[in-house]
Amino acid sequence: MIREFKTYLTAIRGYSENTAVAYAKDCKTFAKYIKENEPGKRWSTITREDIDNYIIHLSNTGHKPATLCRHLSSISGIYRYMERQGLLTENPARYESRPKVGKSIPNTISVDELSMAMGKAKGLVKTMIQIIAETGIRLQELLNIKREDIDLGNGTIKIHGKGNKERLVYISKELVTCLRNQEANGNKMYFDKITPRECRRQIWDALKDYCNSPQLSPHAIRHTYATVMAKKGMTATTLQKALGHERLETTQRYIDYAQVNVENEIRQLSLFN
Repeated sequence: MIREFKTYLTAIRGYSENTAVAYAKDCKTFAKYIKENEPGKRWSTITREDIDNYIIHLSNTGHKPATLCRHLSSISGIYRYMERQGLLTENPARYESRPKVGKSIPNTISVDELSMAMGKAKGLVKTMIQIIAETGIRLQELLNIKREDIDLGNGTIKIHGKGNKERLVYISKELVTCLRNQEANGNKMYFDKITPRECRRQIWDALKDYCNSPQLSPHAIRHTYATVMAKKGMTATTLQKALGHERLETTQRYIDYAQVNVENEIRQLSLFN
């Protein structure tokens, strides 16, 4: 795959040999990381979170911001090539927000704006937004939910996560009531008939008139959940379990960001202002 990508860059895109070699080298480094940390994964099964973890790994091992950006460009490039060749149904490097360099965090959505949008949304799209907002689950995890996974009596949903790992997430009484009402009205509560692309589109349509964030994706809602939980004092290990992260370092960025935010708020406040 990488060899074909390199040929495409020089023959079709007109890149110089040196540039094409650099892109190919970055892709090989990424492929090696995936092989060591996510054995068995193929290019077509790599997720946005896998890419995020790789960039975090590079940052934690001392790579400069310019190098991180170059690696992201290389990964995005090979996925665009695969998409062009019809080898992908979903491009993980296109739709999700990019990880930020340093102490910043991926884009989130204002909680007030998100609440307003949910108040205006109706039907299945409202349910999808609310489930992600309350639990922080991934898009594919949402689409994997079956009716038998939902326990309205206990207010839990069984999530089938990455690597076939299961975990329980907890939903509010408000959402339980909403789901009960949907059932009473004959609306099914599973999403396996919706493609990831269609889900993203529906959620974007529901949020665009009320939210000012540049990223109005399911993953941005997941980031919002994680950031809010960290600000409220949830520990890194508990948040890791809630989000279904394999590595604690992936979760730690939310905790670090929350601590920076608290420090900034304290510095801006004064008893005499």
